[in-house]
Amino acid sequence: MPDLLSQSFLKIQNEYLEVLKQLSTTIQINGDIDELSIDKVNLFWHKNYKLISLYLNNIPKKKRAFFYTGATNYIQDDGFLLAGKYHFFDDPLPEYIDMVHKTSDRTFKRNMADVIVRLIDNNISTLTNSSVIVLPLRYLMNNEEYSLSDQQEREVAQRLFISMFRNVENIEEYFSTIKNVNDIAYEIDPTLVKTLLLSDYDDISLPIETRLQNHFSFMEDVYEASDDEDSKKLFNSICGYFIQVLKIFQVSIMWNLTPFFPSSTSFNYFMLLLTRWQPYSDQSELTEGMNSTLTKSFLLNRFSSELAARDYDTDIQELELRMNEKSLNQKLFKLDIKQSEKVTAIVDSLLN
Repeated sequence: MPDLLSQSFLKIQNEYLEVLKQLSTTIQINGDIDELSIDKVNLFWHKNYKLISLYLNNIPKKKRAFFYTGATNYIQDDGFLLAGKYHFFDDPLPEYIDMVHKTSDRTFKRNMADVIVRLIDNNISTLTNSSVIVLPLRYLMNNEEYSLSDQQEREVAQRLFISMFRNVENIEEYFSTIKNVNDIAYEIDPTLVKTLLLSDYDDISLPIETRLQNHFSFMEDVYEASDDEDSKKLFNSICGYFIQVLKIFQVSIMWNLTPFFPSSTSFNYFMLLLTRWQPYSDQSELTEGMNSTLTKSFLLNRFSSELAARDYDTDIQELELRMNEKSLNQKLFKLDIKQSEKVTAIVDSLLN
């Protein structure tokens, strides 16, 4: 990558850090977020979009690049950092700011304000103390010529949602025939019951009826109480996940980046998307890389989980040296999903 481009990009990271520090100071003085002040974040990314896109498109394809996504905050993960050369945190701050502007739900707005304050502090820490690049990849992707429109994303999400039920052909039929928890439990594809996650707190050992009730109770803590039927609550929740991972997949395809999911729920819906989407999409340019993206993401998440389960005190710099000396990145990403049990041996080689 040209030095001038890398230097210009580094300058953007430093400027973003200053924007966040100024916001943090303003929040401390006022005791709350100011919607006009936080708009500076989105304006900053709009101003720098072209240079960022140029940078992303100039990452050598042979240099594996990964992004930490589907999460509110970045938390250091050794498995993620040891894979490849380029590491990004998919910063959700601009999307959260848009949510605050668009919603009239006071409970949700108040909860999001708290999330935004914590995320600003987390981003400052990441930019100051980590080599991870902080970029709102999903937010920036919306500017790309070939990204799906909001309407197209909603249509794909709805089709995927309907595919989860046995005797439902379309969204109108879903809402006319399914109303409550019992209806959902009866009609949902039984092969999904033990694999579908409703949230990171979902306990799949419980009956599906109990899981749904627990999930709806959790939603009531986040949003204002509503009289919506259970069917609508589930629709909004799951379609939200599908839209999220659909954006993540587009980021992956457009900039040749592999997603890493610290959230098991987001990863669950990403897997569902890539195994179910093709029959429901006419976007051929986005479906070509599905198998490769699915495989690399699955292997990375498996590698991270295996490593996190081990007891070791080796620092990240030493682990990076071992990864390079033993060519473990090459060995890891030459595997396919059916060979994923070999990830255990790769972790053994890394730690021994």
